Amino acid sequence: MAALAADGPADRTESDGERMTAAATAVLQRRLGGDSHRAAILRVAASHALSEAEVRRAWTRRKHVALSELTIGRVVDACPWTDAEMEQLAQIYPGLRAQR
Repeated sequence: MAALAADGPADRTESDGERMTAAATAVLQRRLGGDSHRAAILRVAASHALSEAEVRRAWTRRKHVALSELTIGRVVDACPWTDAEMEQLAQIYPGLRAQR
């Protein structure tokens, strides 16, 4: 019986958009964990094998998608944002208004 094998690395790669969303989401998670913006960018660059510029660009372009991704996860897990997290989010996203 023949075994099935992947044709190569392209079969398992994420799209650029997925990578950038993952990086932006990781930045947001680090920020919520207490990292400064710069520290979050540097740590995500290292952990995601991206340059600092790529992570900055990902954050700029995908920061609202990152918030949506984390919020959806919170809803699914029945774990709403805490008041402290809402305050942090308001600082990270100026103009954000909590809806309860």
